[in-house]
Amino acid sequence: MSGFIDGKDLNATSWMRFIRCARHKAEQNLFAFQYFGKVFYRAFKEILPGKEMLVWYDEKYPQYLGIPAFIFDMGDTMPQG
Repeated sequence: MSGFIDGKDLNATSWMRFIRCARHKAEQNLFAFQYFGKVFYRAFKEILPGKEMLVWYDEKYPQYLGIPAFIFDMGDTMPQG
């Protein structure tokens, strides 16, 4: 079973609409883990007001989320700055 959440309707969504996928592993400030079939997020860096909550899913996660196998870490191709 798979699905998605449409975050446009503010009356039918939660804070989860603010979690975004990081462009590369070094950019993430959250990590995701599963516990008893539920997905949880934990911050491991300080997230200041106005900053995005960013998660990078490791190599095992695509099989659970249906993400195509050709998605890769863009950190190797991003300019450093």
